[in-house]
Amino acid sequence: MSFNAQEFTALIAETKHIVLAAVRDNLYTRYSFAIDDIVQETYLRAYRGLTKNQFRAEAKFSTWLYTIARNETYRMNQKLRRQELGLLDLVAALQQYAYNPDQHSLIPEIRRFIAGLSVKHKPIF
Repeated sequence: MSFNAQEFTALIAETKHIVLAAVRDNLYTRYSFAIDDIVQETYLRAYRGLTKNQFRAEAKFSTWLYTIARNETYRMNQKLRRQELGLLDLVAALQQYAYNPDQHSLIPEIRRFIAGLSVKHKPIF
């Protein structure tokens, strides 16, 4: 199945309420800054799935799309939670270093934190 840009734009306009409902229902409130990324990834996955005939019409298209958006939201929740935990570990190491700078090296904690960042965020840090 192939779509031209105009057809896919129309599909997005018709279904954005479904995708946003899935995100609203499943995204942790503190991660609301990631809504655009989730929606974009949802439509990218849907497009790939449609071009590979992965939608088999066993369920309604809206159900299939909602499921993709829900799964993308779960992935984002997990990813951002891992990043939070890495940051908490780094903060704990910084506190430990502040109390005992001679007996503690921050290098391993900083490296672990940077390793856990996305490709997009590594250069920033």
